[in-house]
Amino acid sequence: MRVLDGPSALKLPPRSRHLSLWGYLLMNRGRPTPRNLLAYTFWPDAPEDESRLNLRRHIRRLLELLPSAPPDNPWLLSDRSTLQWNPATDFWLDVAEFERLSAEPARLADAVDLYGGNLLEGLYDDWVFGDRERLREARVQDLPD
Repeated sequence: MRVLDGPSALKLPPRSRHLSLWGYLLMNRGRPTPRNLLAYTFWPDAPEDESRLNLRRHIRRLLELLPSAPPDNPWLLSDRSTLQWNPATDFWLDVAEFERLSAEPARLADAVDLYGGNLLEGLYDDWVFGDRERLREARVQDLPD
C-alpha cells in the first residue's frame, strides 16, 4: 500500500492489522460495514468484547497515521453499529480508477496501464483474496486480444 499526502509519501507500517482494516474499508467504501462483521473478520478467534475493543484501537491508530481530515469531512463515517470510509473525502484510489476505466470499452488500455499488480501484495488476510482475484481477472479481460 502506497499512500501519498500531496507529493509526500506517508510512512506506514508494513503488513499491519490497521492497514488491512483500512484496505477493507476502502474496498467496501460504497456501503457501511457492520462493526460486528469487521470485528469478526479481523479477530475471528477472540471473544466478541475483545474483538470489538481491538477494532476500536485499530481504527484509532489508523486515524493517527492518516493526515488530519477537515472536521466537517472526516475520513470515516461511523455510528454505534457501522463504519464506512467516507466517499466524500478528498482522496484518489487506484482501484476505483481502475474499475472506472475497465467499465469504459474505449479506456481498457488505460486500465491495463494503471494496474500495478496484485491488490495489497504481501497481505494474506482472508478478506483480500476475493477482491485480489476479481481485480486480476478484470485486468486479464481488459487485455487486447
